[in-house]
Amino acid sequence: MEWQFFVALIVAIPIILFPAAFVWYLNVGGLYHALRERLVRKAAQRTIAPEAGDADDISGLETRKPGMNTTNTTNTTDVKYYK
Repeated sequence: MEWQFFVALIVAIPIILFPAAFVWYLNVGGLYHALRERLVRKAAQRTIAPEAGDADDISGLETRKPGMNTTNTTNTTDVKYYK
């Protein structure tokens, strides 16, 4: 084989592998972030969940959704619309 073939390989391999490695890195990073967020969410739920015999005592739990108007349920001024 001639030297031009090896030069072409040396130039082409990083051009092909860099985008593939970058996409792989983004996928693995996204999975790591999602799993980490899930673990944090589960740990938070375990700390605020009532005990087995305390089904009647829910005074410490938030029962309304964020942005919900507690004084007038027909008022829609606090509803956020996203485009």
